[in-house]
Amino acid sequence: MNESLIRTRYARALVKYVLESGRGEQVCAQAEYLAGVMASVPDLKRIIASRDIVSSREKISVLHKAFPDGMEDALDRFLRLLADHDRIDMLEEILSNFADQYRRAVGFRNAHLRIAVQPDETLLDRLRELVRKQTGDDAHIEVEVDPDLIGGFIFDIDDHIIDTSVSSSLERIRAQFNQINRRIV
Repeated sequence: MNESLIRTRYARALVKYVLESGRGEQVCAQAEYLAGVMASVPDLKRIIASRDIVSSREKISVLHKAFPDGMEDALDRFLRLLADHDRIDMLEEILSNFADQYRRAVGFRNAHLRIAVQPDETLLDRLRELVRKQTGDDAHIEVEVDPDLIGGFIFDIDDHIIDTSVSSSLERIRAQFNQINRRIV
């Protein structure tokens, strides 16, 4: 079966479970934290993905250590379900998928803004309003300052991209010149 479909189905099941249990925000916060830890610690990701080195129960025990105040019961039960079905190696992607699906289910979208300089609140408010008009949902905008863009920004939400960056415009102009030069030569 397609791994993307598997990740989506497990994430959807967790969304349904936490919405029914009323612990969605807490589970989502822990899931996002855990996915972030896995993304930033390559050795942890390798251990979780390995099928030979460490048992599934030991992997879950290691993951519990990320939460000194305790892991949410729903998240713990979900990790055990993944381990029982030999899907723990997909954990990071499933948790990221879960967080996106959960936010959408409660009327909230995650967006990414790549911009050449630190944005002011006016721009962020305008982008949030644009999202609200288009989707009816509120948006959390993660900002990444990238001077390589030269100017403008790239706004990404739900795989819809608005690219107003100077670097992209220059790249399109360069490609057009190259195409024209090929015709002349």
